[in-house]
Parts: sequence; structure tokens; C-alpha cells
Amino acid sequence: MLSRRHLILKSGLMGAGAYCLWNRGSGSLASLEQKPRFLIVFGANGGASIIDSFMAVRESEAGDQAATLNTFPDQLVENIEGTPFRAVKFKGKVGSLPIQVDADQSGFVKKHFQDMLVVAQERTSVTHQVGQKRSLTGNDAWKGRTLQECVALQYGKSLCFPNINMATGGYSEDGIDQDLAAYASLTKVSSPLFWPLGLHGSKGIPGAPSQDMINLARNLRNSQFDPSSAFIQSFPKSEAIKTWKKIREHRDPNAGVGKLEAQNLFSRLGFKKPSGLGLGQDFSRLTEIFSNYQNDPIEGQALLAVKVILGKVCSSVTISHGGAIIDYKPDGSPIIINPPLSFDYSHNAHRATQAMMWQRTLKVIDKIIAVLKSYEFDQQTGESFWDRSLIYLATDFGREKKRPKNASEFASSHHLNNGVLLLSPMLKGNRILGGIDPNTCLTYGFNLNSGSPEPHRNLEEKELFAGLLDIMRVDTSGSGLPHVPVFRT
Repeated sequence: MLSRRHLILKSGLMGAGAYCLWNRGSGSLASLEQKPRFLIVFGANGGASIIDSFMAVRESEAGDQAATLNTFPDQLVENIEGTPFRAVKFKGKVGSLPIQVDADQSGFVKKHFQDMLVVAQERTSVTHQVGQKRSLTGNDAWKGRTLQECVALQYGKSLCFPNINMATGGYSEDGIDQDLAAYASLTKVSSPLFWPLGLHGSKGIPGAPSQDMINLARNLRNSQFDPSSAFIQSFPKSEAIKTWKKIREHRDPNAGVGKLEAQNLFSRLGFKKPSGLGLGQDFSRLTEIFSNYQNDPIEGQALLAVKVILGKVCSSVTISHGGAIIDYKPDGSPIIINPPLSFDYSHNAHRATQAMMWQRTLKVIDKIIAVLKSYEFDQQTGESFWDRSLIYLATDFGREKKRPKNASEFASSHHLNNGVLLLSPMLKGNRILGGIDPNTCLTYGFNLNSGSPEPHRNLEEKELFAGLLDIMRVDTSGSGLPHVPVFRT
């Protein structure tokens, strides 16, 4: 049997403001903290390999196996002083694509190491969609809920869109808990540039009637036209129709469309510049930081992500890489700024693809952090928005650890073994949890309480899931999740 929530979702009656405007259901959490924290999930489609970044292995460290493992010439790997992290430098062409990569991860590490935590992990699937979904649910660790849903349940009840999702593939899916409070379900945003324009019924429409006239038309529709329609009369007890009527309520600024329009999100979140429309807050500054937001989808997603956080519109926002993206140089010549399949183009050219995609990903993360650091969240405590935020670089799986003997470029397949990057002032940073065996390039786990390396175990998906919720201070009472206190301060 479908729950009311799933009936409405399946019936297609839930519009842009539905999750914000639905009569709030009750979550299963023992208590809700009203002062929000913010989760940013960044989906690294295709397998962001941790051994091509912060846990890279030098050839000189791998002994007799170095020539056939994904190890680097010593000079391409830099140890970052005062940290356990490494950074890869790479110059070269991305396979047959007309792209020259000049990547250096060291600047990012030197800038953000205090807030960085790298966690070695073993996955359970090498299928893209499955691996992506499990990176969010911990392999259905808690009733099949996603991390985003759990955070939205805890912090999002009073927010307009607690769980905004701009991602693709498994990163864009709901959880499977049919009893989840409706407000915590994701709001899908497929076009970050234009989504804010749909958050008001008439703003931006040339020659639109006055608001009073629109309200008269709405009243007439609700009181006369709808009740007399054959559809409404055929389903007088439909819960979906009752919910739809609540969503369309326009007279009450605390409910329905009235609440959505009263928030003025159309202007607050807008960053496309149509003729005659007001601009969003700090439009010029933010679009200068995310300067390629109109041509590069990940910059457009990141720009909307910081705006919905700064506006305290959501508690969780999800973005992800996509397919090939072509931009143009000033002379009009095309350039590929994102390879086909993102990290998964490693099937064709592993080392260059990983270098390019890590550089691209870290550049966007750096911009997000810079913005969140520069805005004050709480005047009394002096906290910035970054002080209450967590970035989780989720990925489907790892990549193969072997290469043809002495190959400087090669193809790689999917692999269960990997690690993930977390960034936040709320975690205990400047650490790598777990380790790597240089003779195999396989990562291994750690003790969930002390953090000490344990070479004979690997971190499970449900343990990472529990640790991420612990960083976010989400109440997991009754969940059955393991206790993983080692991630945070």
C-alpha cells in the first residue's frame, strides 16, 4: 500500500512549493534542534579515487610492485607540511580529448587542511546508480533514509525547502522510508538558473494583472470552478486532492502558496537576470565568485547552493557533476571543461581524468567555503555559515589499483576500495582515518572510537553514514546505527 506521501508524489500533484507548504508531519526524532546546521553533498560521479589525491603513493614506497600499481613518480606527490595529506601534481592531455591539464592539489590542502578529514572506506557495489544511492543511505542503514532526509528532519521543519537536490543519478534519489515526514523529502531542482523564477505565481510575467486581481481569480477558482468540476466530484475523499488544496492556499501568509510568495524567494534566490526583474541579494559579488555559472552547470548549482543556505531556506543541498560540458574561449574556439562521464572517463584516461576532475571539484569547493566563511550566521555567537556546515564529497566507488607495467597513462575499471573527503569546522580535521598499504594501494580502516588504524578491517557504509550524522548532531535515537564518535570534535 502507498502512504499518503507516496500517493501524492506518484499522482504528480506536488508542485514547486509542496514540500515547504504541506501540513507538517511528525518525524521520528526525539527532539528537533531549531538552530540549523547545513549539509552540502557533492556527488563526484564516476569514482573520485582517494589514491589519486590525498592518499597518493609514491613509486619508491611500493617496492617491487610499484610498476604495476597506481603509484606516482616521486616528484609528482607532495607531502603537505604539518598535515597527513598528500597532493598530486599533474600535467598532460586527457586521452584523445582536446584538453591539457595542469593540476596541483597542494594549494587547496594548504588552505583547508584544518577542516579536512579523509576517511578510508570499502564499498559494496561498483554499479554507478547503486553506489551513488548507498553513499547517501549507508546501504539502507536507517529505514532507507538518505543523509539529506535525516538532516532535513532534524533541522528543516521550519524551513521552506529543507532538502534541495540538484544532482543526477543515484545522488538525486529519495530514500525508501514511506513514513518519512513529507517536509524532509527532496525538492528536485533540474535548472538552478531558472528554478527561483517559479517561486511566485505572477512576478516576472510582462503585463501581469495586479495581485488583488490574481487573488480574486484564485478565490473564484477555489470556491466555484474546482468544486463543480467532474474530477473533484469524482474523488471527494481523495487525500491527494485535499493536500493539493492546502498547497494552493493563497490567503494565509503562513500556509500554502501564500507562505511561499510571502518569503519573496523569487527575488532573494534569483540570479538569472531577465529584463525588468529584481536581482537576488548580493548578486554581483556571488556571480563574480562563481563567474562561469551560466556556462558551467556545477558552478550554477554551487551558486544556488550557497544562496539557499545563506537565505536559510534549506538545511541540506545536493549538487553533482554531469556529462561532457563544452565552453568557448574568447576567440570562439570550443574547449571541454568537463570530460564525458566526469570521473568515469578514467575508463579511457585514468590519471589525467582524475587530475582534471579533482582540480575542478576542489576549485568549486574552495569557492563554496569562501562564501560561507564570509557571511555571519549568528551575530551573538559570531558564527559564520561555514562554522555550521559540512561538505561531504560522496562518490560511487573507487577505481582499480593496478596499471599496465610502467604505464604513465592507462584505463581503470571500478573498484570497491576507496576513501572519501569531508570538510567542516564541526569535525576534528587535519586527519586521515585509516591508512593505505603501499604494496597493494588498498586502503584500510580504523577504530571507531579511538581512530587508531586497523589494517584488518574496513569502514562499512553504515558506519560512515552514522559518523556523518554524528558530525551534524542528528539525533539517531532508536535507529540501531553504530556509535561512531571519532569524526567530530
